Amino acid sequence: MITIIQVSPESLENVKQAMEKLIVQLNYEPSKPRIFLKPNIVDALAPKLAVDVDPIVCAGLILALKDKFDIEEFVIGENSGYFSEKPENFQTLIEKTGYKQMVENLKENYNVPISLVNLEYADLDEYAWKFPPYKLKLPSLLKTHSYINLPKMKTHGACMVTLGVKNQKGLLLLKDKKRFHLGFRDENNVYHSNLHECIFELGNLIKPELTICDATLALEGNGPTTIPGLTWVRKLNICIGGTDMMEVDNASCQIMGIPVDLVEHLPKINVSLAPGSLPLTCEEPFKRPVKLNIPFGNTYYHSSMWTCTGCQMTLTRMNRKISFTPELRKKLRQRNKKYDRIDFFVGRTEEENVPEEHGVLFFCGNCTKKIAQLFPDATHVSGCPPHYRDLTEIFVNL
Repeated sequence: MITIIQVSPESLENVKQAMEKLIVQLNYEPSKPRIFLKPNIVDALAPKLAVDVDPIVCAGLILALKDKFDIEEFVIGENSGYFSEKPENFQTLIEKTGYKQMVENLKENYNVPISLVNLEYADLDEYAWKFPPYKLKLPSLLKTHSYINLPKMKTHGACMVTLGVKNQKGLLLLKDKKRFHLGFRDENNVYHSNLHECIFELGNLIKPELTICDATLALEGNGPTTIPGLTWVRKLNICIGGTDMMEVDNASCQIMGIPVDLVEHLPKINVSLAPGSLPLTCEEPFKRPVKLNIPFGNTYYHSSMWTCTGCQMTLTRMNRKISFTPELRKKLRQRNKKYDRIDFFVGRTEEENVPEEHGVLFFCGNCTKKIAQLFPDATHVSGCPPHYRDLTEIFVNL
Protein backbone atom coordinates (compact mmCIF):
# COMPACT_ATOMS: atom_id res chain seq x y z
CA MET A 1 0.00 0.00 0.00
CA ILE A 2 1.25 3.48 -0.86
CA THR A 3 0.13 7.00 -0.22
CA ILE A 4 0.64 10.21 -2.17
CA ILE A 5 0.75 13.43 -0.17
CA GLN A 6 0.94 17.11 -1.04
CA VAL A 7 4.23 18.62 0.17
CA SER A 8 5.21 22.28 0.06
CA PRO A 9 9.01 22.43 0.52
CA GLU A 10 9.06 26.16 1.25
CA SER A 11 8.42 25.59 4.98
CA LEU A 12 9.99 23.00 7.30
CA GLU A 13 6.85 22.97 9.44
CA ASN A 14 4.68 22.28 6.40
CA VAL A 15 6.93 19.39 5.36
CA LYS A 16 6.88 17.99 8.89
CA GLN A 17 3.06 18.04 8.96
CA ALA A 18 2.91 16.37 5.56
CA MET A 19 5.27 13.62 6.76
CA GLU A 20 3.20 13.11 9.91
CA LYS A 21 0.20 12.58 7.65
CA LEU A 22 2.14 10.08 5.52
CA ILE A 23 3.23 8.10 8.59
CA VAL A 24 -0.35 7.91 9.89
CA GLN A 25 -1.85 6.93 6.53
CA LEU A 26 0.67 4.08 6.17
CA ASN A 27 0.43 3.10 9.83
CA TYR A 28 4.23 3.05 9.88
CA GLU A 29 6.23 2.48 13.05
CA PRO A 30 10.01 1.95 13.10
CA SER A 31 11.09 -1.49 14.30
CA LYS A 32 14.17 -0.09 16.08
CA PRO A 33 14.87 3.02 18.18
CA ARG A 34 17.62 4.13 15.77
CA ILE A 35 16.94 5.20 12.19
CA PHE A 36 19.16 5.16 9.09
CA LEU A 37 18.01 7.36 6.21
CA LYS A 38 19.47 6.97 2.72
CA PRO A 39 18.55 10.03 0.61
CA ASN A 40 19.64 10.30 -3.01
CA ILE A 41 22.51 12.84 -2.93
CA VAL A 42 24.52 12.37 -6.12
CA ASP A 43 25.73 15.81 -7.23
CA ALA A 44 26.85 19.01 -5.50
CA LEU A 45 23.90 21.10 -6.66
CA ALA A 46 21.18 23.27 -5.12
CA PRO A 47 17.74 21.70 -4.44
CA LYS A 48 16.09 23.83 -7.16
CA LEU A 49 17.82 21.69 -9.83
CA ALA A 50 15.93 18.55 -8.71
CA VAL A 51 18.97 16.26 -8.75
CA ASP A 52 19.17 15.43 -5.05
CA VAL A 53 16.50 14.80 -2.43
CA ASP A 54 15.65 18.21 -1.01
CA PRO A 55 17.19 18.40 2.49
CA ILE A 56 14.02 20.02 3.80
CA VAL A 57 12.07 16.87 2.86
CA CYS A 58 14.57 14.74 4.79
CA ALA A 59 14.49 17.17 7.73
CA GLY A 60 10.68 17.25 7.85
CA LEU A 61 10.56 13.45 7.96
CA ILE A 62 13.12 13.36 10.78
CA LEU A 63 11.14 15.86 12.87
CA ALA A 64 7.92 13.94 12.27
CA LEU A 65 9.54 10.69 13.40
CA LYS A 66 11.16 12.36 16.41
CA ASP A 67 7.85 13.78 17.63
CA LYS A 68 5.86 10.59 17.09
CA PHE A 69 8.33 7.94 18.31
CA ASP A 70 11.05 7.55 20.92
CA ILE A 71 14.05 7.72 18.58
CA GLU A 72 17.56 7.53 20.06
CA GLU A 73 19.55 8.35 16.92
CA PHE A 74 19.21 9.40 13.29
CA VAL A 75 21.94 8.65 10.74
CA ILE A 76 21.89 10.06 7.20
CA GLY A 77 24.20 8.11 4.89
CA GLU A 78 25.18 8.22 1.22
CA ASN A 79 27.93 6.92 -1.05
CA SER A 80 27.97 9.13 -4.11
CA GLY A 81 29.95 7.52 -6.91
CA TYR A 82 31.78 10.76 -7.69
CA PHE A 83 32.10 12.54 -4.34
CA SER A 84 32.69 9.84 -1.74
CA GLU A 85 36.21 8.58 -2.46
CA LYS A 86 37.89 11.64 -0.94
CA PRO A 87 36.54 13.07 2.36
CA GLU A 88 37.06 16.64 1.14
CA ASN A 89 34.87 15.95 -1.91
CA PHE A 90 32.16 14.50 0.32
CA GLN A 91 32.26 17.71 2.35
CA THR A 92 31.74 19.68 -0.85
CA LEU A 93 28.74 17.48 -1.67
CA ILE A 94 26.98 17.94 1.67
CA GLU A 95 27.71 21.67 1.76
CA LYS A 96 26.54 22.47 -1.78
CA THR A 97 23.37 20.40 -1.44
CA GLY A 98 22.45 21.96 1.92
CA TYR A 99 22.67 18.74 3.94
CA LYS A 100 25.43 19.98 6.24
CA GLN A 101 23.42 23.07 7.13
CA MET A 102 20.26 21.00 7.58
CA VAL A 103 21.94 18.64 10.05
CA GLU A 104 23.43 21.54 12.00
CA ASN A 105 19.99 23.19 12.18
CA LEU A 106 18.34 20.02 13.50
CA LYS A 107 21.05 19.59 16.12
CA GLU A 108 21.12 23.17 17.35
CA ASN A 109 17.48 24.22 17.09
CA TYR A 110 15.52 20.98 17.47
CA ASN A 111 17.84 18.92 19.70
CA VAL A 112 17.91 16.01 17.21
CA PRO A 113 20.58 13.32 17.80
CA ILE A 114 21.79 13.12 14.20
CA SER A 115 24.91 12.44 12.16
CA LEU A 116 25.86 12.46 8.48
CA VAL A 117 27.97 9.54 7.22
CA ASN A 118 30.01 8.86 4.09
CA LEU A 119 29.08 5.21 3.51
CA GLU A 120 32.36 4.51 1.72
CA TYR A 121 33.98 4.56 5.18
CA ALA A 122 31.16 3.02 7.26
CA ASP A 123 31.31 -0.31 9.10
CA LEU A 124 30.26 -3.19 6.86
CA ASP A 125 28.57 -6.58 7.03
CA GLU A 126 28.96 -9.33 4.45
CA TYR A 127 25.95 -10.70 2.57
CA ALA A 128 25.56 -13.68 0.27
CA TRP A 129 25.38 -12.46 -3.34
CA LYS A 130 24.14 -14.03 -6.57
CA PHE A 131 27.19 -13.27 -8.71
CA PRO A 132 30.94 -14.06 -8.38
CA PRO A 133 32.58 -13.79 -5.90
CA TYR A 134 29.17 -14.52 -4.32
CA LYS A 135 29.50 -12.04 -1.47
CA LEU A 136 28.77 -8.34 -1.10
CA LYS A 137 29.62 -5.90 1.68
CA LEU A 138 26.98 -3.40 2.79
CA PRO A 139 26.68 -0.91 5.67
CA SER A 140 26.12 -2.41 9.13
CA LEU A 141 23.56 0.37 9.62
CA LEU A 142 21.11 -1.77 7.64
CA LYS A 143 21.01 -4.23 10.54
CA THR A 144 21.45 -1.94 13.53
CA HIS A 145 18.92 0.71 12.46
CA SER A 146 15.48 0.97 10.88
CA TYR A 147 16.31 1.70 7.24
CA ILE A 148 14.35 4.35 5.32
CA ASN A 149 14.99 4.80 1.59
CA LEU A 150 14.57 8.35 0.20
CA PRO A 151 14.87 8.43 -3.60
CA LYS A 152 14.37 11.42 -5.89
CA MET A 153 11.95 11.15 -8.81
CA LYS A 154 14.19 11.30 -11.90
CA THR A 155 14.66 9.80 -15.31
CA HIS A 156 17.96 8.02 -15.97
CA GLY A 157 19.93 7.60 -19.19
CA ALA A 158 20.89 3.96 -18.54
CA CYS A 159 17.98 2.73 -16.40
CA MET A 160 15.04 4.85 -17.69
CA VAL A 161 14.21 5.90 -14.11
CA THR A 162 16.05 6.18 -10.83
CA LEU A 163 13.71 5.68 -7.88
CA GLY A 164 13.81 3.56 -4.72
CA VAL A 165 15.35 0.36 -6.09
CA LYS A 166 18.03 2.22 -8.03
CA ASN A 167 18.74 4.53 -5.05
CA GLN A 168 20.01 1.53 -3.09
CA LYS A 169 23.08 1.49 -5.32
CA GLY A 170 24.26 4.30 -3.04
CA LEU A 171 24.69 1.70 -0.28
CA LEU A 172 27.58 0.10 -2.18
CA LEU A 173 31.29 0.57 -1.89
CA LEU A 174 32.77 2.37 -4.89
CA LYS A 175 34.47 -0.80 -6.16
CA ASP A 176 31.12 -2.62 -6.15
CA LYS A 177 29.36 0.27 -7.87
CA LYS A 178 31.78 -0.25 -10.75
CA ARG A 179 31.13 -3.99 -10.73
CA PHE A 180 27.39 -3.31 -10.96
CA HIS A 181 28.02 -1.40 -14.19
CA LEU A 182 30.87 -3.39 -15.68
CA GLY A 183 29.63 -6.81 -14.57
CA PHE A 184 30.79 -9.28 -11.92
CA ARG A 185 33.48 -11.60 -13.32
CA ASP A 186 34.69 -15.04 -12.30
CA GLU A 187 38.30 -16.29 -12.12
CA ASN A 188 38.23 -16.91 -15.89
CA ASN A 189 37.31 -13.28 -16.59
CA VAL A 190 33.80 -14.27 -17.73
CA TYR A 191 31.03 -11.75 -16.98
CA HIS A 192 27.98 -13.04 -15.09
CA SER A 193 25.80 -9.94 -14.66
CA ASN A 194 24.64 -6.62 -16.02
CA LEU A 195 23.53 -3.41 -14.32
CA HIS A 196 19.79 -4.14 -14.38
CA GLU A 197 20.22 -7.63 -12.91
CA CYS A 198 22.41 -6.29 -10.11
CA ILE A 199 20.00 -3.50 -9.16
CA PHE A 200 17.10 -5.96 -9.12
CA GLU A 201 19.03 -8.48 -6.97
CA LEU A 202 20.04 -5.76 -4.51
CA GLY A 203 16.35 -4.82 -4.27
CA ASN A 204 15.55 -8.41 -3.33
CA LEU A 205 18.41 -8.56 -0.83
CA ILE A 206 17.80 -5.27 0.99
CA LYS A 207 14.26 -4.14 1.76
CA PRO A 208 13.72 -0.82 3.53
CA GLU A 209 11.03 -0.47 6.16
CA LEU A 210 9.80 2.68 4.46
CA THR A 211 10.41 4.28 1.06
CA ILE A 212 9.48 7.91 0.34
CA CYS A 213 10.06 9.30 -3.13
CA ASP A 214 10.69 13.05 -3.19
CA ALA A 215 8.75 14.47 -6.15
CA THR A 216 8.40 18.01 -4.85
CA LEU A 217 10.66 18.83 -7.78
CA ALA A 218 11.42 16.05 -10.26
CA LEU A 219 13.88 15.68 -13.14
CA GLU A 220 12.97 14.61 -16.68
CA GLY A 221 15.10 14.01 -19.77
CA ASN A 222 18.63 12.63 -19.60
CA GLY A 223 19.01 12.34 -15.82
CA PRO A 224 20.19 11.46 -13.21
CA THR A 225 21.88 14.86 -12.98
CA THR A 226 21.34 18.12 -14.80
CA ILE A 227 22.57 18.51 -18.38
CA PRO A 228 21.84 21.86 -20.10
CA GLY A 229 19.44 21.30 -22.98
CA LEU A 230 18.82 17.64 -22.09
CA THR A 231 17.15 17.79 -18.65
CA TRP A 232 14.24 19.79 -17.28
CA VAL A 233 12.73 20.33 -13.82
CA ARG A 234 9.10 19.41 -13.10
CA LYS A 235 7.32 20.90 -10.07
CA LEU A 236 4.92 18.32 -8.63
CA ASN A 237 4.93 19.18 -4.90
CA ILE A 238 4.17 15.61 -3.86
CA CYS A 239 5.87 12.69 -2.13
CA ILE A 240 5.01 9.03 -2.66
CA GLY A 241 5.46 6.78 0.36
CA GLY A 242 5.02 3.11 1.12
CA THR A 243 6.36 0.14 3.04
CA ASP A 244 6.99 -1.82 -0.19
CA MET A 245 9.81 -0.24 -2.23
CA MET A 246 8.78 -1.97 -5.46
CA GLU A 247 5.21 -0.72 -5.10
CA VAL A 248 6.40 2.86 -4.50
CA ASP A 249 8.52 2.64 -7.66
CA ASN A 250 5.59 1.26 -9.66
CA ALA A 251 3.39 4.13 -8.49
CA SER A 252 6.14 6.66 -9.27
CA CYS A 253 6.45 5.29 -12.81
CA GLN A 254 2.70 5.74 -13.29
CA ILE A 255 2.95 9.36 -12.16
CA MET A 256 5.84 9.88 -14.59
CA GLY A 257 3.89 8.27 -17.44
CA ILE A 258 6.65 5.70 -17.99
CA PRO A 259 5.54 2.07 -18.46
CA VAL A 260 7.18 -0.27 -15.95
CA ASP A 261 7.92 -2.60 -18.89
CA LEU A 262 10.60 -0.08 -19.96
CA VAL A 263 12.39 -0.31 -16.60
CA GLU A 264 14.47 -3.49 -16.74
CA HIS A 265 15.32 -3.62 -13.03
CA LEU A 266 11.73 -3.19 -11.82
CA PRO A 267 9.05 -5.93 -11.74
CA LYS A 268 5.48 -4.85 -12.44
CA ILE A 269 3.21 -5.16 -9.42
CA ASN A 270 -0.22 -3.88 -8.45
CA VAL A 271 -0.48 -0.62 -6.54
CA SER A 272 -3.07 0.03 -3.83
CA LEU A 273 -3.74 3.44 -2.30
CA ALA A 274 -4.04 4.09 1.42
CA PRO A 275 -7.18 5.86 2.66
CA GLY A 276 -6.66 9.61 2.37
CA SER A 277 -4.08 9.40 -0.44
CA LEU A 278 -4.14 11.77 -3.37
CA PRO A 279 -5.20 10.04 -6.61
CA LEU A 280 -2.59 8.15 -8.64
CA THR A 281 -2.56 10.09 -11.90
CA CYS A 282 -0.15 11.26 -14.59
CA GLU A 283 -0.79 14.89 -15.51
CA GLU A 284 1.78 14.90 -18.33
CA PRO A 285 4.28 12.15 -19.22
CA PHE A 286 7.91 12.89 -18.41
CA LYS A 287 10.38 13.47 -21.21
CA ARG A 288 12.36 10.24 -21.48
CA PRO A 289 16.12 9.87 -21.93
CA VAL A 290 17.37 10.09 -25.49
CA LYS A 291 19.99 7.69 -26.80
CA LEU A 292 23.42 9.18 -26.34
CA ASN A 293 24.55 7.91 -29.73
CA ILE A 294 22.22 10.51 -31.28
CA PRO A 295 24.49 13.42 -32.29
CA PHE A 296 24.73 16.45 -30.04
CA GLY A 297 26.14 19.04 -32.40
CA ASN A 298 28.73 17.13 -34.39
CA THR A 299 29.53 14.72 -31.52
CA TYR A 300 28.08 11.24 -31.17
CA TYR A 301 28.16 10.08 -27.54
CA HIS A 302 28.37 6.31 -27.09
CA SER A 303 27.38 5.18 -23.62
CA SER A 304 25.46 2.30 -22.06
CA MET A 305 24.69 0.56 -18.78
CA TRP A 306 28.35 -0.52 -18.80
CA THR A 307 29.35 3.07 -17.94
CA CYS A 308 29.79 3.54 -14.19
CA THR A 309 28.80 6.57 -12.15
CA GLY A 310 32.34 7.95 -12.07
CA CYS A 311 32.62 8.55 -15.81
CA GLN A 312 28.94 9.53 -16.06
CA MET A 313 29.53 12.33 -13.56
CA THR A 314 32.81 13.36 -15.20
CA LEU A 315 31.07 13.67 -18.56
CA THR A 316 28.16 15.61 -17.06
CA ARG A 317 30.45 18.02 -15.25
CA MET A 318 32.52 18.52 -18.42
CA ASN A 319 29.38 19.42 -20.39
CA ARG A 320 28.22 21.81 -17.68
CA LYS A 321 31.62 23.50 -17.51
CA ILE A 322 31.61 24.03 -21.28
CA SER A 323 28.00 25.29 -21.27
CA PHE A 324 28.69 27.91 -18.58
CA THR A 325 32.15 29.08 -19.73
CA PRO A 326 32.10 31.46 -22.75
CA GLU A 327 35.79 30.89 -23.55
CA LEU A 328 35.30 27.11 -23.69
CA ARG A 329 32.19 27.46 -25.86
CA LYS A 330 34.22 29.59 -28.28
CA LYS A 331 36.95 26.95 -28.40
CA LEU A 332 34.36 24.27 -29.00
CA ARG A 333 32.84 26.16 -31.94
CA GLN A 334 36.30 26.59 -33.47
CA ARG A 335 37.06 22.92 -32.93
CA ASN A 336 33.78 21.85 -34.51
CA LYS A 337 34.76 23.61 -37.73
CA LYS A 338 37.73 21.26 -38.04
CA TYR A 339 35.74 18.00 -37.92
CA ASP A 340 32.52 16.80 -39.50
CA ARG A 341 32.04 14.14 -36.84
CA ILE A 342 33.47 13.11 -33.46
CA ASP A 343 32.63 9.82 -31.77
CA PHE A 344 32.96 10.00 -27.98
CA PHE A 345 33.09 6.67 -26.11
CA VAL A 346 32.73 6.17 -22.37
CA GLY A 347 32.41 2.96 -20.33
CA ARG A 348 33.15 -0.62 -21.28
CA THR A 349 33.45 -0.67 -25.07
CA GLU A 350 33.99 -3.51 -27.55
CA GLU A 351 35.33 -3.22 -31.09
CA GLU A 352 31.87 -3.92 -32.56
CA ASN A 353 30.56 -0.84 -30.71
CA VAL A 354 32.65 1.44 -32.93
CA PRO A 355 30.62 2.24 -36.07
CA GLU A 356 32.23 1.81 -39.46
CA GLU A 357 31.28 5.36 -40.44
CA HIS A 358 32.94 6.85 -37.33
CA GLY A 359 34.63 10.21 -37.30
CA VAL A 360 37.45 11.34 -35.02
CA LEU A 361 37.60 8.84 -32.14
CA PHE A 362 37.70 10.05 -28.54
CA PHE A 363 37.85 7.53 -25.67
CA CYS A 364 37.24 8.46 -22.03
CA GLY A 365 38.43 6.47 -19.00
CA ASN A 366 40.43 3.36 -18.28
CA CYS A 367 37.62 1.06 -19.43
CA THR A 368 38.20 2.25 -23.00
CA LYS A 369 42.00 1.90 -22.98
CA LYS A 370 42.23 -1.47 -24.76
CA ILE A 371 39.80 -0.54 -27.50
CA ALA A 372 41.54 2.83 -27.99
CA GLN A 373 44.82 1.01 -28.66
CA LEU A 374 43.25 -0.60 -31.74
CA PHE A 375 42.91 2.84 -33.34
CA PRO A 376 46.32 4.58 -33.52
CA ASP A 377 44.83 7.97 -34.41
CA ALA A 378 42.34 7.97 -31.53
CA THR A 379 42.56 10.23 -28.49
CA HIS A 380 42.39 8.49 -25.12
CA VAL A 381 42.03 10.20 -21.72
CA SER A 382 43.00 7.86 -18.88
CA GLY A 383 41.64 7.80 -15.35
CA CYS A 384 39.04 6.00 -13.27
CA PRO A 385 37.44 8.39 -13.73
CA PRO A 386 39.41 11.15 -15.47
CA HIS A 387 39.14 14.54 -13.79
CA TYR A 388 36.50 16.58 -15.57
CA ARG A 389 38.85 19.57 -15.94
CA ASP A 390 41.46 17.45 -17.73
CA LEU A 391 38.77 15.88 -19.91
CA THR A 392 37.37 19.31 -20.80
CA GLU A 393 40.76 20.75 -21.74
CA ILE A 394 41.60 17.84 -24.06
CA PHE A 395 38.12 17.65 -25.59
CA VAL A 396 37.75 21.32 -26.56
CA ASN A 397 41.32 21.44 -27.93
CA LEU A 398 41.03 18.23 -29.96
